[in-house]
Amino acid sequence: MKKNSLFILLFLIIFGLTVEISTANTYVEPSKQIIILKPGEKTTGVIRVLNNSQSEIRVRACLYDWTLEAEDKLRLFAAGEQEDSLRELIKFNPRSFKLAPAAVQLVRFSLKIPEGEDFERKGIVFFEQERPQTEEGIGAQLLTQVGSTIYSIPNTAPFKFDLQSARLSSLKQGVFQGMIKVKNLGKAHIRYTVNYKIINQQNRLFLADSLSEKIILPGAQRELIFPIVVQLPPDQYNLLLDLHFDWTDKTLHRVIPFIVNSKRK
Repeated sequence: MKKNSLFILLFLIIFGLTVEISTANTYVEPSKQIIILKPGEKTTGVIRVLNNSQSEIRVRACLYDWTLEAEDKLRLFAAGEQEDSLRELIKFNPRSFKLAPAAVQLVRFSLKIPEGEDFERKGIVFFEQERPQTEEGIGAQLLTQVGSTIYSIPNTAPFKFDLQSARLSSLKQGVFQGMIKVKNLGKAHIRYTVNYKIINQQNRLFLADSLSEKIILPGAQRELIFPIVVQLPPDQYNLLLDLHFDWTDKTLHRVIPFIVNSKRK
C-alpha cells in the first residue's frame, strides 16, 4: 500500500514506554514485556488484542524500532534500521487477522537472543487497524495504531548507572526545585523511582512524596527536575533522596542540606 494513500493517526501516551492509543477501537495487553534470557535461549510470549468497536476490523502486527530523543520524545524507525532492532529475532503468529466485535485474538510470538550477545534489543509492535475514511477522504483509508513494547535483554548485559548530581534550589518563598542527573553506563535500559522527604534538624517530617517511574536508555543521560511545594518556617533542613533501580537491590541515598531564612522586611 502506498504511503500517500494512508492517513496515519498516531497518539502515544508513554509511561515508561507503555504505549496505547486513546482513539483506537483496539485494546492491547500487556503494553510492555521485559524478557531476560541467557544468550542462545529462545522463549515465547502472547499479546492479547481486543476489538472494542461494533464492527469487524482487520488488524496486522507491524514491528518498529524506536529510541528516545531529548525530553523523552519518541522517535520511530522502520524495523531493522537500528542496531538494537528485534527484526531478525522475533516472529508473530498470526501476523494479520480479522476481529469480530468484542472478539479477542491471541497473537503469539517467538524470540531468541543470539549467542554471545550482551546488549539489549527493543521494539514496538503496532497492531495497525485499517478502516474506511469519512466522506471527506474518499479513496483514502484511516490507519490506527495501538502497540506493545518488547525488550529483549541477555542476562549478560551489564546494568550500570551513575548519579552524577543531586541538588536543590529555591525558586520563591515556599517553592523549591529538585534536580537529579543520572547517566546509564550499562547496555540495557534502566528504570528507577524517586522517593524524597524533607526533615528539620530535629527529624521532624515536613514533606514525603515520590515521583513516577523513569526510564533511561543505554548510553543516555537524563536530568530530572521536579518542583517541591511546601511552606517551611525558618530553620535548617535536609532533603532526603532515595533512588531505587529496578532489577537490582540497590537504592542510592543522598542527603541535601539547605536553609530557609526569615522573610526580609
